[in-house]
Amino acid sequence: MKRIRLILLAAMTMATMLVISGVGASSALAASGPLWLVNNFKECQFTQPNGNYSTLPECVKNENFGAGSNWSAVLTSGLLGPNVQGGGIPASALNLGNFVLHTSLITIICKHMHSEVALLGGVPAQDDANIHFLECEVEGHSSCTVNSPGASTGLILVTGVKTKVIYLGTKKEAEKEEGKLGDLFTPAGGATSGETFVELVIGGTGCPLFTKGEQEVKGSVIGEIAPVNSMAKEGKQIFPTTAIKEGWQWVSKGKVEPVEKVSLNVFGVIEAVQSGEADVSLNSGEEWGVTRS
Repeated sequence: MKRIRLILLAAMTMATMLVISGVGASSALAASGPLWLVNNFKECQFTQPNGNYSTLPECVKNENFGAGSNWSAVLTSGLLGPNVQGGGIPASALNLGNFVLHTSLITIICKHMHSEVALLGGVPAQDDANIHFLECEVEGHSSCTVNSPGASTGLILVTGVKTKVIYLGTKKEAEKEEGKLGDLFTPAGGATSGETFVELVIGGTGCPLFTKGEQEVKGSVIGEIAPVNSMAKEGKQIFPTTAIKEGWQWVSKGKVEPVEKVSLNVFGVIEAVQSGEADVSLNSGEEWGVTRS
């Protein structure tokens, strides 16, 4: 199997899917910016004059998502916009090849990865993830071990990861809501730099110099989402061998802001690079994806 470079955290996100004309995305969800698309999800759809719920609090309390007055919970297809929420729509990501955390001092290879994802909707699209890396080893050092604090040897756990869909490419493309899309992975606090993404314990014997002990991987990482604007049951999260360090966050129609300081560091100042691919699918088997606007 071809070894694919990918640091430890990634995983998850999202295939992609075309906005189908005629599907029941309500006018409340007709917003610009990158959005998740899902077949057969519940939303609070506006019904006039006699909705099931007369107020936003009633809809949210009883259905865990929705917004506005005179809204009722319905099963439909369309955009997961700002008013569709709750516990999120469950999805899973599985690795294609190895996941690798590579630095100038050490390379950690994980043979298996499973990510539990919750699509949360929003503008821009967001989700949460907990990532399990299994059978992780230090490349070229069989007697050197790696794991998360308190975890068994070879098990690395990345919990509470936050993601947000961003535009890649040029600023002009982003302002026009064109070009490629990526997923910005940040620690639980949501910061793009300085926060701890995952803690590692490197032990055993024969480890590379200066690497043993408890180590923190800090920062954030971007993975490309593919395909865009096409229907699929499975999509890919792609982390190239050269890290993606720039992107554009959607603010409003025609307005974007740069995503700053996207990088991963370990051992204080040593850059870490993630690369590789993961397949992402909804646990329900429904088709889903992401649209630029």
